[in-house]
Amino acid sequence: MYKNSHSLIYCYKMNFPLFSAIILIAMGGIIMEEKEVVEVLQFYRHDVMNDLQIISGYISMGKLEKVEKKFGELFSFYEEERKLMSIKAPKFILWLIRFNNLYNNFRLTYNIQVENT
Repeated sequence: MYKNSHSLIYCYKMNFPLFSAIILIAMGGIIMEEKEVVEVLQFYRHDVMNDLQIISGYISMGKLEKVEKKFGELFSFYEEERKLMSIKAPKFILWLIRFNNLYNNFRLTYNIQVENT
């Protein structure tokens, strides 16, 4: 379906949850224009780079407690995102991921509760 899907699959294997959402969307039959996919990836990359710059700044100032706190926040965020990807609702996942990009005046957070059955 996607000629250049190898790089997305490679990133998925590296455990980047957003890329797994892109693959879920492709498998779920949701059609997105390439421009839309690139916008989602650019937004995601921008956020990751911002977080890395914050961590780098804390390290350069020797504020290791803040580095640990930021890493804890990021691990929590990515754990929630991993659980989001497991619900197998590609349209909802995409909407949720794109929300903060589309609506600058709002920030949406979520918490996924998974029951073991």
